[in-house]
Amino acid sequence: MHLATGQTAPPERQVLDWRRFERAFDRVFASSVLFGDTPITIDVIVNPYAGRFSSERRAAATLDELDAVTASVAHERDAPRRQNVALRFHHTRYVGHAREIARQAIDLSCANAHLIVSAGGDGTHGEVLSAYLDANESQALQGDDRSFALMRLPLGTGNDGADASGIAEAVAMLRGAADVHRTGHLVIRPTGMGGFFGFNIASIGLDAYVAELTNRLKRRFGGDLYKVIADIATLFYEQIVGVESMTIDVTATDGSAERLTGEFMLIAAGISGHRFYGGGKAVLPGSDNLCAIARLGLIGKIRLKSLFYRGDHVHEPNVSMRSFRSLRVEYGRRVPMQVDGEAAWLEPENFPLRIERVRDSIPVLSHA
Repeated sequence: MHLATGQTAPPERQVLDWRRFERAFDRVFASSVLFGDTPITIDVIVNPYAGRFSSERRAAATLDELDAVTASVAHERDAPRRQNVALRFHHTRYVGHAREIARQAIDLSCANAHLIVSAGGDGTHGEVLSAYLDANESQALQGDDRSFALMRLPLGTGNDGADASGIAEAVAMLRGAADVHRTGHLVIRPTGMGGFFGFNIASIGLDAYVAELTNRLKRRFGGDLYKVIADIATLFYEQIVGVESMTIDVTATDGSAERLTGEFMLIAAGISGHRFYGGGKAVLPGSDNLCAIARLGLIGKIRLKSLFYRGDHVHEPNVSMRSFRSLRVEYGRRVPMQVDGEAAWLEPENFPLRIERVRDSIPVLSHA
């Protein structure tokens, strides 16, 4: 095993000892049985500003956990050291950099096995998976697709789109307790804007406002104060943003069509059912991948938050759950949108908004 030369160096802000970080991964892959004994290249794309690295305390805890989990690997004397492994680390420096690095790595893929590990939060994961879709669209992918995979490590704040529940499970998967399967994605197309890829949940309305407000406030306030401010502000969402009639044309998974009309304050669309976001909120707890929630009063909004965590909102009379293949949304006023936690504002001219679900499109590692 070797660390490749010419790697992308981390930014100047050194919160974490990256040499220890890299040595932990060296221990993991020294005896990994992923892809059998085929020569393998592993590109680890690290976001140094991800949630688990955002402070010295969090970074130290992350590194200690990695050391503790991988230390036992190093003491397994019966496990032979794997040969023909190239381990390369890349550190992102700006928004979009992970997508650029991943695309370059994919373009350089050869006939050997290739794993790209996204070490960050949902934003970093989205960029890396988007690079795969870019390459797939341009037919730049080379070699046997069965020997290529992506892996999303849970190193962000919410980790709703990660492929493992925690570091211990991720290490077990990287050592070989995993299979390659295909996950889907969303294509989100607002009128007059470029398209977006989504890999967990895209939504418009109240929860997108929470995402937008949280992203803005946590850059200004330390600790968890921003969460309190965001929670209070969302109680007055209707007064601040406004809600009016919306039309949703739903094409179901069986091809049937349905129109939903109402004053919806939240529309959430997932790549599948059984999806979480916002740090564990079970917005799509069952097989349905569309949740539409009609206008609620102040008490209803307060109650909704606890219902989301348990997934019990699906039983409420103002909630519509559906399984969709594509959506067309008409709306006449400004509204926030979020895609995997990244927020933007849509203007009236950006409607109709179209969302399409694409199934089984991206090879990722899943727990065996």
